[in-house]
Amino acid sequence: MEFINMTPHVINIIKYDGEVMEIPPSGEVARIEVRRHQVGTINGIEIFETEYWDYRNYPPPYGHNKGYIVSRMFIEAMKEKAWCTDHLYAPGELVRNEEGIVIGCEGLSK
Repeated sequence: MEFINMTPHVINIIKYDGEVMEIPPSGEVARIEVRRHQVGTINGIEIFETEYWDYRNYPPPYGHNKGYIVSRMFIEAMKEKAWCTDHLYAPGELVRNEEGIVIGCEGLSK
């Protein structure tokens, strides 16, 4: 399967054998716009509800043997809209170096 990175960052996937697969950004970014609404206050802390509002660059679900790497938030928004997400993947569990800097991810998630 060909993976197309629709995030603005290089995705370094660390495979189970330790090999790193680098997937560069495609130049198109799948974005979701959110709107926050204050729904209350608890102990002086504002409580917000987030509404997925608008999106840009939803990759079409057709196109055999292609998967699109997008943000987890983008996938959740598309699920909420009941759109097809079978072709969408998000970076897996983050891997950090000794200094706590993200150096990649373990696989992809659905």
